[in-house]
Amino acid sequence: MTGPVACGDLNGDGTLELVVCYGDTVRALSGTGSALWGSPTGRGLDSGAVLADVVGGDGALEVLVTRSWTHLHVFPTHLQAALDGGGGGVCWLGPQQDGSTAIAGPLVHKTGAAGDLDDDGLCDVVSTHFTDNDVMVPHDHWVTALSGTSGDTLWARGLGCTLAVLPCDPVLADVSAVSAGLEVLCGVQSVRCFSAGGARLWHAPLSGYLGGLAVSDLDGDGALEVVASTYGLPGAPDDCAGCVYVLGTGGVVVDSLALEYASKAAPVIADLDGDGLPEVIVTSSCYEWALGDTAMWMSHLEAFTFTQAETLARFTGLPRPLLFRGELTSS
Repeated sequence: MTGPVACGDLNGDGTLELVVCYGDTVRALSGTGSALWGSPTGRGLDSGAVLADVVGGDGALEVLVTRSWTHLHVFPTHLQAALDGGGGGVCWLGPQQDGSTAIAGPLVHKTGAAGDLDDDGLCDVVSTHFTDNDVMVPHDHWVTALSGTSGDTLWARGLGCTLAVLPCDPVLADVSAVSAGLEVLCGVQSVRCFSAGGARLWHAPLSGYLGGLAVSDLDGDGALEVVASTYGLPGAPDDCAGCVYVLGTGGVVVDSLALEYASKAAPVIADLDGDGLPEVIVTSSCYEWALGDTAMWMSHLEAFTFTQAETLARFTGLPRPLLFRGELTSS
């Protein structure tokens, strides 16, 4: 299982269920871990699922999967799907890839996002993907928005990269004063911002490849900032260097901090100390970094535990200092 676990009340009984993408099957589990249903895709899944009410507006959750989808292991392949949360049946299948177009290879997807892009009161689906061709030929990177009710394409835009690198998971947030509604944030080597209708608003080139994005009002001024983690800095192997950036209005870089190791996961933002301002946690291959007031906690991640905490640096553009680095070693 390489994608995140999704959590929600799938059957309307008031308790939470879990959805995981494992192997070639989307699986729903009860809160105690017992199997509820499984829906085979016919292809391996390397992303997570998103839960949202996209089809009927009745409050019932659907399971959104953004990955090549076929029951025959051959073309045509559907690139996205919405499943009934209660039983796993297919509500709709997204656009097809028939193998006869210029898109020569399967489209590899990241975990998608859901939000109301067309103002119909229902969630729509956004996913990023790239053409997984031979490494010697250019790759096309895209972000695609689909209608939540039907799976039809609302718009698709290129991400301006031809490298064999996965784009980051998309994020939906209202970060622009010049565009109504939600904006779509995603990218490969730069953060790209699109309006709800697919208009290109801005892009912010960064050093390295995007690991993930998060959005929050970090300094309490009422405006949202975008936090981006990266990996693969120039001159270093892609797993041995990274950076965390804070972007303000229009994608302007407010501040940045180099990381010793790559950060391929999206940052997590939460108010850990209850002071009304959020902290930012960025994980990397060997460290977990916290932007906050104090080294408030220790953490256990898989087979690793913190062994030290030390002061590192301050973000000059924000009132939140970066106060400790936790080093991870095998436990």
